[in-house]
Amino acid sequence: MKEQLKKLSWVILALIVVLAIAFNPFTNKPKHEHSSQQKRTQTEQVSSTNDNENEKSTTEKSDRNLAMLKKFGEKWVNYHSIIERNQSVKAYFTEDGAKESTLDTDPHVEITATGSIDTISQDLTNKNHFVLIGTEETRKNPTKIILEVDTITEKDKALINHLSVSYVRQAY
Repeated sequence: MKEQLKKLSWVILALIVVLAIAFNPFTNKPKHEHSSQQKRTQTEQVSSTNDNENEKSTTEKSDRNLAMLKKFGEKWVNYHSIIERNQSVKAYFTEDGAKESTLDTDPHVEITATGSIDTISQDLTNKNHFVLIGTEETRKNPTKIILEVDTITEKDKALINHLSVSYVRQAY
């Protein structure tokens, strides 16, 4: 009988220890909190990584657009004839944009121009709308030029879909 009580005591003690470990809020809760905190941290890291990748992607896209627009603008204000200018910038346009801007039409104007693009600004609400401001000199007469450009992306490449050209003469 003493022997049975001793075995029973050990079984009860073992059962109490197992139950205490299993239902102890101090042992389970930190593991659970750590797991939740770890999941939150991993989610934040993934979110942060995605935000950084999106930001890098947007920045790279914007840099590519600006570089393309700068090259386009420089070709637009530096030419030996209108048809030569039009043909040199045609690759920057969509098919519809080139048709709308009549780039294939030869106006038979043999005029030479030199110039530069000084400013490229992006619209704050329409991220595909840009304004290029520069100078163009023809016949020793410098003129301000404003190119308004709408771009679209085709096959991961920004192209000009619409162009509006304005010349500004300074009165005094």
